[in-house]
Amino acid sequence: MKFFNTLLPYNFNWDQIAVGLWQRYPNPKSKHVLTEDVVSRVLVGKKLFTKRLLTKKYNVPKWGRDGPKWYVTAIIEESVVDPVKKTMTTYTRNIDLKWFINVVEKCVYTVDPESKCKVMQDKSYWNTSKVFGFGKAIELYGYEKAKKDAQKTHEGFILILEKLFPSDTVVPATVLATTGKDRIKQTARKATEMAKDATEKAKDKAKSRVFVPNS
Repeated sequence: MKFFNTLLPYNFNWDQIAVGLWQRYPNPKSKHVLTEDVVSRVLVGKKLFTKRLLTKKYNVPKWGRDGPKWYVTAIIEESVVDPVKKTMTTYTRNIDLKWFINVVEKCVYTVDPESKCKVMQDKSYWNTSKVFGFGKAIELYGYEKAKKDAQKTHEGFILILEKLFPSDTVVPATVLATTGKDRIKQTARKATEMAKDATEKAKDKAKSRVFVPNS
């Protein structure tokens, strides 16, 4: 098993991060993310629980190729947003290609204890591979790739946040808090109405994943 942990800073307040989280794709730093669909979303008390299905392009290392250069893989992202404690936690895992590698990521977004206007992302990554004879090499490849991707994902999210909240736009924190909470509630209501359709759509996409052969 390979593991790493990193802390990534954002010069945006928590309410801005909470609003931007759902709009971080597409962005020029995360072109490997192909699709995203909400499978379920529900409010329990004041906490928002969301499950999403994403499809991503996973490149196969040259030394491990015996077919396609890359696969389309399905990813489940489960998240909990707590606007009272101002925390957001996401858990991400692949649901296919498990014969090749199992990956789990956990991200926790909290207010920076040194500045209420900033947020820290605590990101943890684990992987395991049981491919006979190549498991350790695959784990190392996934580990190195994830470390590079963590920085790119961070930069991509910042690009989205800068578009949503330009530095020359001053918005009072109380307004952002109200807007963020209202948006979460509105999104939850809309997603609940669309939950059945989204689930069927997600299942269909997962079944119709296309493996692209070498060109």
